[in-house]
Amino acid sequence: MDRAALRTEQQILLLSTQMPFAPDRRDELEALLRDPDPRLRRAALDGISDCNPWFTSITAGRHALEPEQFTPAMGEAVTKIMSDPDEAWFVIDGALTALSIAPTPVIKRNLPSILKWTTVDDWWLRESAFQALMGLQREPALFIEHLPTIIDVMIKEYNYNPRHKMVKQLEAALK
Repeated sequence: MDRAALRTEQQILLLSTQMPFAPDRRDELEALLRDPDPRLRRAALDGISDCNPWFTSITAGRHALEPEQFTPAMGEAVTKIMSDPDEAWFVIDGALTALSIAPTPVIKRNLPSILKWTTVDDWWLRESAFQALMGLQREPALFIEHLPTIIDVMIKEYNYNPRHKMVKQLEAALK
């Protein structure tokens, strides 16, 4: 791995992971997901989703991995992150965003953890949980099953930016 990925500045970490991934670089991403440094785990999660700033656009960027590009090791690492009660919240936020583009079985496996984050006090975690649940739309029956929760999260959101994005995303999904 190049030296830029080992520096501690968040911007450098993001830049080192936010790029289209060649298949031969997935092992590096998987290693970052297991790193003891939460900043590196978050950077890897942002690399998976090509994370965009919360206030400007949809959460996942144009270089985000497709669900079929997720490796089993990535799914296992995200599940481990989501099930760790001591995980840093900014890493949970990244994991929720990565789940929004994960294969449906990975989202389904993490549903209890995702649902827990739909009711927290911090709007940015509620928004990320909403995004993760919206990933279920690739499996219509599962999406419809969880639609009441998705709508409830959107209705209860009192912050303009996340609510606006939730409304737009839900409208598009229900057309």
